[in-house]
Amino acid sequence: MAAVDMVCAMDTENRIRGNNFFYRGEYRQAIQALSLVLTSEPDDATVLVNRGAAYAALGEYELAIADYDRAIELSPDEAVAYNNRGLACAAQGDYQSALEDYARAIELHPLNAVAYHNRGVVCSCLLYT
Repeated sequence: MAAVDMVCAMDTENRIRGNNFFYRGEYRQAIQALSLVLTSEPDDATVLVNRGAAYAALGEYELAIADYDRAIELSPDEAVAYNNRGLACAAQGDYQSALEDYARAIELHPLNAVAYHNRGVVCSCLLYT
């Protein structure tokens, strides 16, 4: 097997492992596996969004936001990245940034009920702060 093929196979395996770890709630392991993918594919917006979600699940919002920022830079039409960044901003109390991200997610994907829900939650928070 050629070296390039081996790297691709390892990336695919680590991508799957990272997602499996995430869904089992093993966020540190997910971050490790997804970080391995990013060493050879640093411009993969989907992997950045997934790793950002693992960071966010651990409450490491700054790291999550950094991954979402990079994913948005690489793929500016990635509605999930905006929605997830909005969640991380809201968790830090930055409701204005969260609202802006939810608005962009809705603009990109008008049928995204999750973004509408998240926007409603933030609006409720603003009413009671």
